[in-house]
Amino acid sequence: MSVPTSTVYGLFLKSLVEGKIKFHTDSFKAMLCTTAYSPSQPGHQFKASVTNEVQGSGYTPGGMPLLIGAITYANKTINIKANNVSWPMVTLNNARYLVVYDDTPALDTAKPLVLWVDFIDAKSPVNQSLYYNWPNGDMLKLELS
Repeated sequence: MSVPTSTVYGLFLKSLVEGKIKFHTDSFKAMLCTTAYSPSQPGHQFKASVTNEVQGSGYTPGGMPLLIGAITYANKTINIKANNVSWPMVTLNNARYLVVYDDTPALDTAKPLVLWVDFIDAKSPVNQSLYYNWPNGDMLKLELS
């Protein structure tokens, strides 16, 4: 079994510094994309750049809400907690990426991307649950050097 990897979009920090992302007040979502999506760390900043969202029964376009929890700082590390994501009883084909974005702005061209998780192996559940548990409950972990 391959271990999923999480990668922060490079322009996430730009969005954060510009005040486009406010973890304590904004609404966030996690969406699933197929193997045909090609994440670009240096190039993708907004949801409009994300292509090939999965389609299937039990899955709502745009993804599911994420509840942001505690934001902590210790030992040069900022941790942002969020609820684990779970789609109960879905039928999907080739779900490979979980993409987290800020859903607060009205337009996809203004919804900042945060990170993506690469499942490595595509998931194709048939009337099964698909879930992802954040390592240690930390959706985002920023280590300062």
